[in-house]
Amino acid sequence: MKEIKLFKLLHTFSLKEIKELELFVNSPLFTSGKNYSTEKVVKLMNVITGLYTFDERNFPGKEQLFSLLYPGKKYNDPVMRNLFSNLYGLAEEYLKIKRFKENSFEGEHYLLIEFFERRLNKEFEKQTCRNYSILKERKHTPEYFYDKHRTDDYNHHYLSGSEGFKYKETQELINSFHMFYISRVMQLYLLAVNLENLINFKFTLPLYEEVLKHINESPSLFEENKLILIYYNLVLMLKTKEEKYYYSLKELFSRNYSILETVDRNNLFICLGNYCLEKISQGDEKFHLEKFNNDCAYLSSGLIYGKQSFNVSLFLGIAMNAVKLRKFEWTENFLKENICRVTADSILFCENYITAEILYAKKNYGEALKKLAVISTDFPYHKQMMRNLTVKIYFDLNYFDEAESVINTSLKYLKGDFGLQQNVKNDMKLFLKYTLLLLKIKQQLREKNKAGFTELSLLKNELQSIQHFRNKDWLNETIGKLS
Repeated sequence: MKEIKLFKLLHTFSLKEIKELELFVNSPLFTSGKNYSTEKVVKLMNVITGLYTFDERNFPGKEQLFSLLYPGKKYNDPVMRNLFSNLYGLAEEYLKIKRFKENSFEGEHYLLIEFFERRLNKEFEKQTCRNYSILKERKHTPEYFYDKHRTDDYNHHYLSGSEGFKYKETQELINSFHMFYISRVMQLYLLAVNLENLINFKFTLPLYEEVLKHINESPSLFEENKLILIYYNLVLMLKTKEEKYYYSLKELFSRNYSILETVDRNNLFICLGNYCLEKISQGDEKFHLEKFNNDCAYLSSGLIYGKQSFNVSLFLGIAMNAVKLRKFEWTENFLKENICRVTADSILFCENYITAEILYAKKNYGEALKKLAVISTDFPYHKQMMRNLTVKIYFDLNYFDEAESVINTSLKYLKGDFGLQQNVKNDMKLFLKYTLLLLKIKQQLREKNKAGFTELSLLKNELQSIQHFRNKDWLNETIGKLS
């Protein structure tokens, strides 16, 4: 039964929706005038309602349903298929009406059209005022400007035939369409630029340069629609990576937070945070604090808790960035308050690994190793994170043989193909390669071998000449301590 499209559809219905569909099917308003007898369709719907939740183990087959609808008659498959098809069509009609009712403005708009086409002028004027009143309470999203333009359009048609028409409404009609087009096309540019950053594909963006130039040269036109200015800075931040757009976007977000929809607030927190991560990955240290402030604001907003569970990468990113800034108490409180929101299979890793990082930063090496020892994880990236931290601890403890053993094991491990992105592998290999060199230099220095200082200087220069990679800051700090 689960392969029949009627039941595929009904499987997605809630109990409330099933009961509403039953009322819908039982109403002559929706079933009269069909080119088929609705009596058996109504009865089929009533049977189905009594069998909700469609448990496959207990749900009757087609033959059993047929016998309930046609007692004593031989099973007829074409008849059942027609009944299923007819009920499926009614379910589709129910969903259309349900969606229509959920969008309150649609009903008001179509009522406006009815009054216009029926030439009920007083009713039309009253409904126009009602529509504008509803719009006045809404946020200035692309959907708002779309609905405003539709209202302006009918109002313009109505008034253009009246005496004393002065074309003010024509300008209003042009303005609302302009705002709708610019806000919607900026949404689409944003989608395209985001995808271009994720996949190897170049989109054709009609009028892209012209639209951006128009916004840049006419900011006063968008004073009442800050969302367009937000989209403008967000698109250019993602496209050009220039810091000026980040800071401009950050300010616009802060000043206009209350007028934004929840989805836009969420996206802005995520995009600002990702930009900070990108700058940090390039070695720009000041963006650690920028990311921390963005994370704090995101947490305070409560939006981050709207998801079913806390994304593990996001959770680790927030915590590790705070540890980097030595905000240990804040990180411990964050861990305590939010660890329950991480997926069950990641709680052990997140709790113990983050705690181990805090203990390492506090130079409590023994306790850090104990925390790492209790972790069991199947995720390759998490496994290597643990090995990297273990190497750092052994390095600081002067456990040279143990550190070298973990490094060699890790380098062999990273040769495998187990789902890690190549750039992540390359970063980890660079960290291990230079840590192994640094380990040997440290041994030389402990043995009073002056050649160690020469090699340390050469290593320092080499690191300065290559692009940033994960843990490069730790290597530079360690070289500074040994110099």
